[in-house]
Amino acid sequence: NWNESRKARDQEILILQNLRAELEGNFSQWDFIFERQKVRHAATQHLLSNDLHVLTTERLDLLMDSVLYNWTFNPSRGVYQSIINSGKLDLISNRELRTQIAGLGDKVDDYIEDEASAWSFSRTYLQPLSAKSYPLLLGAPRTSSEMKELKNQLLKTALSQEYRNNIKLMAAYLESVVLDEGPLLEQEF
Repeated sequence: NWNESRKARDQEILILQNLRAELEGNFSQWDFIFERQKVRHAATQHLLSNDLHVLTTERLDLLMDSVLYNWTFNPSRGVYQSIINSGKLDLISNRELRTQIAGLGDKVDDYIEDEASAWSFSRTYLQPLSAKSYPLLLGAPRTSSEMKELKNQLLKTALSQEYRNNIKLMAAYLESVVLDEGPLLEQEF
């Protein structure tokens, strides 16, 4: 009857409003994280393709640090999970929107899995190698002789076959995040 139809429509509007609020917050967080992943990916490309000798010590240190830093997307999923788990997805009358909402969780999971792989690789291989190979600047003032020595240590690490191989692998992990899963998720938001 018309009263039940009105109640269902009111419930649909409330569900969509709550989901929209959750997704807007998630998109804002994702956009910030995704931009950082792009910078990180660009740093791997820069370390692999340029003559590192011409870079300043600070720039080389920044590039190497950029690759090490792990950014992760941790979306809020309360409203989304509630809609899926309670069967309220069926209340959404627009079939295309219902299908898009149903598939969003898988796309988010795929993106998070790729990020987690990059994070795990960095933590397991790059961070220990970097920690044993050179001191991080961390904003500490240095004399010119200390800076020269630091640059030599950075170059020795960055040009070593082990580091370059690890950067190539990290670039591959980040390509999956930045070039594959990220744009797919961006379309969904």
